[in-house]
Amino acid sequence: MPTKYEEMCTAVLEAEKSKAEYRDHCWKYMATIFNGFLSDCGIPQNHVTLLKWNGSNNDESRFSASDGGAYTFPGAAVLGDDGFWRLGVRIFLEPMATISFVFYVGEEGGCPLIRVADRTYKPDLEIADSCNEIYEDVIRRVKDAFSFPKKAKSTGIGFVVESQRA
Repeated sequence: MPTKYEEMCTAVLEAEKSKAEYRDHCWKYMATIFNGFLSDCGIPQNHVTLLKWNGSNNDESRFSASDGGAYTFPGAAVLGDDGFWRLGVRIFLEPMATISFVFYVGEEGGCPLIRVADRTYKPDLEIADSCNEIYEDVIRRVKDAFSFPKKAKSTGIGFVVESQRA
């Protein structure tokens, strides 16, 4: 019969195992979404920078690139208290603009849960086209953000738009 100490140690090991499994599942989902988005859009890899969340849930919440260059996928992905892994993405849009947004990735009932801005999706990653709705929504939001005159829903979408033109 295990001691109470051994029971506590077992609980820690089981929690760490569950956390690692959750991370592995979410990172797999995130890689599928991220790589699928780049491929679907034909975005050159050298036009993408991964951004890391600073962990703050208030007005100080920020996503930024590393000081010495670009983050790798494992270095940029951060788990929030809400159970979502966050991956910030900045895309350089030629000739002179960038767009930044975040893929939030979690798991519910053994299935991926993807959030971009104010929309949540439950794609079946076993089906090839199941992420198209996510990709098309991001593309539409980016195009709306640069439309002139501005469309009514082009602000407050969870994206950061930076244009070099006034």
